[in-house]
Order: sequence, then C-alpha cells, then structure tokens
Amino acid sequence: MKLTNFRTVSTAALVSCFVLLSACSSDSPNAAPAPVPARDVFPLPGPTTTVRSTGVPPLANKDHWHAAYGVYDCDRYLPPLEGSELPDPTGIHTHADGLIHIHPFVESAAGARAVLELFTGPVGLSFKDGKLVSANSKPRVERRDGDLCPNGKPGRVRVLQFTGKNNTEPTEVSNPLAIRLQKDQAFAFVFAPEDQLIGPPLSLSELDAPRDQAISFEMTPERKKIAGKEPLYSRPQGEKPAKLVIEDLEVGTGDAAGPSSKVGVKFVLGTWDSDKPIDTNWLDSQDLLGLAVGRKQVMEGFEQGVIGMKVGGLRRIVIPPSLGFGANGAPPAIGPNETLVLYVRLVAVEAPRFSVPGTTTNS
Repeated sequence: MKLTNFRTVSTAALVSCFVLLSACSSDSPNAAPAPVPARDVFPLPGPTTTVRSTGVPPLANKDHWHAAYGVYDCDRYLPPLEGSELPDPTGIHTHADGLIHIHPFVESAAGARAVLELFTGPVGLSFKDGKLVSANSKPRVERRDGDLCPNGKPGRVRVLQFTGKNNTEPTEVSNPLAIRLQKDQAFAFVFAPEDQLIGPPLSLSELDAPRDQAISFEMTPERKKIAGKEPLYSRPQGEKPAKLVIEDLEVGTGDAAGPSSKVGVKFVLGTWDSDKPIDTNWLDSQDLLGLAVGRKQVMEGFEQGVIGMKVGGLRRIVIPPSLGFGANGAPPAIGPNETLVLYVRLVAVEAPRFSVPGTTTNS
C-alpha cells in the first residue's frame, strides 16, 4: 500500500489524519469529490463508500455490494487476483482483496443484468467446456478435466457457491455465468479431485468489513459517557523507541478488541517532536473513528496497539516509523521517519459477522 494521491475527506465520514496507508478513491469514475473538513487538520483519504440497501438487484450508481471469491487449484486457494491492472468496464471488479465489488455504473450491468460473467470475463477467469483458465492469477492457472494434481489424482473443473449459515456449505453451480450477483455471496472457481474437501474462499471474512466501506457506530448516550473528555496530550520522555510501546493509562472493563474486531474509538494524534497534537476526533461529540482491525485500513502500529484493549480503556501508543508512515512520512504534518504518539479510547467493539478457519474473533 502506498502513500500516494492524497485526497481530502471529511472526518464525519470516518477519516482521520493518521489512519490510512493508501489512497482510497471512490470506485465510480463519476464520483463527486469529497468535502473539505471544516477544521484545520491534516487529512488523509479514507473509506468513502456508502452502502445503500435496496432489497433489489444492484442499481446503477446507487448500490455497492460485495461477494467473496477464490481460485482453487488442486489443494489450495491462490492469492487474490490483483485489481489495479484489470479492466473495469461496468463497475463490477476486484481490489486484490478477494472480493467482487458490485456497484455498476452502467445500466447494462445493473438489476437482473448484474451477473457473474461481468466479473469473470474482465478479470481473466474462464471455466467453459471443462477448462479452467485464470490468466491474471499468480501463478497463472490453465487446467482441463482429467489433468493430474500433485497427489496423482485427476481433477475436475467446477464452480461452487457457498450457502447455509455463514456461507460454508458448497453447492456446484450448473450455469455459473448467469448467476445474479447479490450481497455477501461466496464463490470458488475450482480445479480439484472429486473427493477434495473445499472450504469457502479465504476472503469470506472480508465481507464483514470491506476495506472500501465506511464503518460507523451510533454515538449512544452510553458511548458518549465512555468517551469522556479528551485526555491531556503529552509525549513520552527519553529516547525514541525502535519498537511499538503500549501504555495502559486506564484499563477498560468491557468487551475486548480482537485481531478481527470492528472498533469505534476516540483518538488524539501527535508526533514525538511536538508537544501539541496534530489531530483529534474528540472535538465532535458525535464522531467515532470506526475501523476493522486486521483489514489494513490503518497503519500497522495502530492495529497492533488496539488489540487487547477493553471498552472504556485508554492507551498511549508510541508508533515507530516502521509501523507508521515510514521514510515517506505524510507531509506536511508528519515528516519522514517520524515517531507518532497516539492516545486511543476504545468506545465500542463488535466481533466479525463471518468466521472462517484461520480467523480469530474477540472473546
């Protein structure tokens, strides 16, 4: 992820100056520019996508849905297809996150016309006549029915759709190209022996919090009370640490944030070389920064620092450049190789909606 193409977005849209490591732009080529924040902060781009639940197939330029997919070769899922180099003629594409992003910007790809073929064609996936081709995967896959897998067994090409509780029950699809795309589906494009047990795509858990989707928490009176007043900012004394430093100023008593939780926080951000903060969201009593831990929506130091916090807790997290903005910095507010000082109050936490093997939820 790169610090490029910075864009101003609203703090009310769950964006703050410190959290994002890459430029997130709206996927629609006709998207309006984001509003400029009213207060003088250093803005970074953030998740600006909103989801409009219509109850009908996706409407052009109005709905933004997600489905999980994976390319399965013999005994394993391949890494997600890279998204940036792939064509997007309709608004149905991927972002190298193992998700199909479904938000058509042309009527020919909306409604009942939003079918799986609109995704597989542009991204180089083909599975006709007993042949699976994944032209843009790494490694490239080209398999035919009867080809041998490394275990010596012949494989067969098929497409599975996962249904049931948490999308874990596979069903072979007879006419996959015509499947109408809906929210929270899961697909596997498979070449494997008939007796191979195949679980859902590894990106299934990403459906809980896609990286381009804003996460919000209602600021209830209870949460407002938990947030409390903004702490007095002061940077630590001594030499700059080379590793992440976590200091619990107040230990919470509520639910804990795990490696895959969605969290809502209040924050104050400063740098090691300044005695004054450069950004805070405590100024707005209705504003919580919402994010999904483990989805790389935020810098690595923040993700590591918030894990294990309990609701109501307050931490001071000192983030070295290697876990922050690195040698590039985030001009003009954050210089190259800058050590950051972050105060975080955990106000709300939610466990992931989906759970697949290999993921961890908060306890």
